[in-house]
Amino acid sequence: MWATGACRDGIREAGGLASVCAMIEGDDVAYWEAARRDLVDTAVCCVVNLCTLNPPNRRMVRATGGVHRLCRLLAANVDVAEEQQGRSDARPGRDVIVERTVFALCAVVNGDVENKDAVRVAGALPALVAILADCHPRSAVVCSVAQVRQAVNYPDVECRALGTGRGALAEVGE
Repeated sequence: MWATGACRDGIREAGGLASVCAMIEGDDVAYWEAARRDLVDTAVCCVVNLCTLNPPNRRMVRATGGVHRLCRLLAANVDVAEEQQGRSDARPGRDVIVERTVFALCAVVNGDVENKDAVRVAGALPALVAILADCHPRSAVVCSVAQVRQAVNYPDVECRALGTGRGALAEVGE
């Protein structure tokens, strides 16, 4: 669903954006039933759609706890995805939810300093940096690099590269 600006505003004003944010749960998707995983996936995609080119919706996502929920969802699935990487018992769904959650965070922080702060305070930087280890789809890696770059524009955050090329890691500390 690609909504127009007026439609995006109407969804927010009717309380729909708060309901969408409430659907986002932050734990390991591998143990969820398919219907639950699809619901959260759809909610995350709605956040991307509703926050694109809509600053009031970005603020509403923060105000309703959506930024924190997205960060928890990302962290829970990045940690697990790294543990399961290369194992035959790895379960499906993690890479997809990680990629889409990163896109949602990008949409939410785009041009919004307070949301950038909220992502940093929620502890998402280690998960975003972990994605740079190249264990996730390429598009999520590119978006993560942009997220980390935006987040470290603050003078109280230090980021230094550890290694170069494929598999390079970055360490972020405050």
